[in-house]
Amino acid sequence: MFITVTPDEIAALLSSNDWKERLRGEYYELRIRYEKLKAYNVKTEIRYRMTPSCAEKAEDEVARRLMRDQQDAMGHYLYLLELRAAAAGIDLQIFA
Repeated sequence: MFITVTPDEIAALLSSNDWKERLRGEYYELRIRYEKLKAYNVKTEIRYRMTPSCAEKAEDEVARRLMRDQQDAMGHYLYLLELRAAAAGIDLQIFA
């Protein structure tokens, strides 16, 4: 899924006086960041699983765990924003 909203459009939503528009902007911004982090974590996990050296794996383990925890937290926050949007009747569906 790709978001079809531009950074300028997100900035305009985030600076709106309407809380519903600000929520949409926050959601879109977070969704873009989440998808980028998720893609990074997938690449990192593949590299980790293909690295034979235990020493290299040990060095990367803390960073990998933190990044996964960050992705989990962002995913949960996205879910909460989706719930708020649904309760308020805000359409977030701009994905291609």
